[in-house]
Amino acid sequence: LDSTLFQIIVMEYFSQVKLLLLSFNKIQHLKPYHFEMFINKNSSESMLETIKLDSNEISSIQHDTFYNFKNLKFIDLSRNKLKIIHPL
Repeated sequence: LDSTLFQIIVMEYFSQVKLLLLSFNKIQHLKPYHFEMFINKNSSESMLETIKLDSNEISSIQHDTFYNFKNLKFIDLSRNKLKIIHPL
């Protein structure tokens, strides 16, 4: 399988994901580029509705991390070390 074709297939799959479970992963920071693969390149939006990030080590979130997530209804950030959500 051609690597470009593989990338297209993977990107198409990830852009359709509605539930993302990332609990218990020792994640420390959240930035927009961490979630780029979940954004549909044609519509510039994500289908994600729920993101579970509980029980990590998140201490900061960049202000535009979830900007293109218009369908997002729930983010679980419980049991983290959250100190900073960077302002606009």
